[in-house]
Amino acid sequence: MNAVVAAGTPQVLWIRVEQEAAVNNADKTGTNPYKVTSLQKVTSLQKRIGKLSTLLLFFYLCIIVYFVLFSDSLGRTIGYHDYQYNLTPFREIQRFIIYRDSFSLPMFILNLLGNLMILAPLGFLLPLIRMKKTGPGRILINAGLISLSIELLQLVTKVGVFDVDDLILNTVGSLIGYAIYRLARPFVYQHYQYLEESNHASD
Repeated sequence: MNAVVAAGTPQVLWIRVEQEAAVNNADKTGTNPYKVTSLQKVTSLQKRIGKLSTLLLFFYLCIIVYFVLFSDSLGRTIGYHDYQYNLTPFREIQRFIIYRDSFSLPMFILNLLGNLMILAPLGFLLPLIRMKKTGPGRILINAGLISLSIELLQLVTKVGVFDVDDLILNTVGSLIGYAIYRLARPFVYQHYQYLEESNHASD
């Protein structure tokens, strides 16, 4: 256990679980119950974070569905008479950048930065929900599927435009959330390690 605590670089929580399990299996005498307790603490912490992350992601996706399908401020209650779509990659992105002076600032932010960041929380929360190693490929796949579902809903209900540029921005934005998760993960580990050492010192 001391070798794990003394490690200089923060490790991923699931890696820590595997390390604790390996140490426990190696300790045939069972003379160190703290190792088992530490393992249970890590697993319990992961489960609590996973459940909270699941609830947050569920409510966030509900908010997204409301705004893209029912929001009056976005004109979703008016809709279109025909199916609206853009299947040319980067056409709308380029149009907003080239003619940015022709658009209001809120419209520019909504269509570019808004679409870029709308699925960033997914990239942050999904690894916490899965409670195991999650790479950028899985983030991209899940973000792509969710974004595609949203775009198809807008198309079939005629309340919005199916835009391939939105798919691109949404998917790329999920990687921003994943990068934030990767940066924040060591701090979560360090906070847990501090609590662990404090509990061990009080025993």
